[in-house]
Amino acid sequence: MSLRSLWKKLRKQKQKTPASTPPRSFQVTPSYPWSTRPLDRPSLISDLPHPLPPFPRYGLAITQTTDPKGDLYFVGGLAEDAEDCHLYRITTVDDTASFVQTSGDVPSPRLGHTVALLRNVVILWGGDTNRNTSPNHDNSLYLLNLLTREWTLLKVSSPTPRGRYGHTLTLIGSKLYVFGGQVNQEFFNDIWLFDLNSLKTMPTWDNSHEPATSVRPPPRTTHSSVAFEDQIIMQVPPQIIHKYSHLFLISSFGGTDGKYHYNDTWSFNVNTRVWTELICAGYIPAPRESHAAAVVDGIMYVFGGRGVDSVEIGQLAALNLHTRRWYTFQNMGPEPCPRSGHRMAVVDRLIYILGGDAVNKKPSDDFISAYVLDTKLLKYPNT
Repeated sequence: MSLRSLWKKLRKQKQKTPASTPPRSFQVTPSYPWSTRPLDRPSLISDLPHPLPPFPRYGLAITQTTDPKGDLYFVGGLAEDAEDCHLYRITTVDDTASFVQTSGDVPSPRLGHTVALLRNVVILWGGDTNRNTSPNHDNSLYLLNLLTREWTLLKVSSPTPRGRYGHTLTLIGSKLYVFGGQVNQEFFNDIWLFDLNSLKTMPTWDNSHEPATSVRPPPRTTHSSVAFEDQIIMQVPPQIIHKYSHLFLISSFGGTDGKYHYNDTWSFNVNTRVWTELICAGYIPAPRESHAAAVVDGIMYVFGGRGVDSVEIGQLAALNLHTRRWYTFQNMGPEPCPRSGHRMAVVDRLIYILGGDAVNKKPSDDFISAYVLDTKLLKYPNT
């Protein structure tokens, strides 16, 4: 079942509730880790013939870091029960969400896809693009130059990963790692590597980066993956990335294979190609899928998702990658309502939560504003 079909099936279980419009006046309470930031929408959005609003939006893909100007970008997803592949920019300085007109090889509408950002280039791969009875999904790699706002469809002369959705795309240095995902009822746990340096010669996917041993996570979809360097966040300049490349790990959490929901955590050493299941302590989060994760200062934060009962989760959990201990928090301030299909992005010490939706939502639930977590205001017990 596609993400599109699954979401529509879930939504039929409850009558739709109109999305609430957040008030424009708000106060940020600095003593709380969570704050709410309503997003302005410049008039440019109305220039589209049939524009879809930036939010609410389900199954979007967002850059997990900002460009040199401090902006975030998101692409595609499901808005008002219709998919698109428009590009939107979140300007974090003044909290605006604006449509960005692009040209070139514009990707088709999709959801459940992934993007990554390298300097001024957005890389997009995968997603649920099936609009007919064909079992195939787009497996092309697209690059967007943010300076020219032009999409380029790469011509790859090597074997390519099968098109899919619900996978993760992790960028380490110049290398993209695709893990997991699904096509209908087929679930994956393979790893594919694309080195952006191959653009200088011949663009090539590498499927020889499969694990060196038989130990690996079970196949899964709608999980989360983050990159870190020896338990330290890998948001560092490229020259440092190459210096410490042998220490990089990819950590994956949760997901589903259609039968089970997982709450396990695995790490993949990109140098030795060895998967290791992490034995964690503390308040381990409940099994879930369609959640989101981000890393700041060696701590992986996980929010939301859909549990085994198909009910959305509204809890924040944090895994200290040094000690492998999970934490939960209380007295957090105006925290996001339960949701799935959202995304998290890092802006310095702040984590933005954008998008998502819920079947059992209340009229007061806000899926339009950005929720911002100030990680410096979190209080951990002394252990």
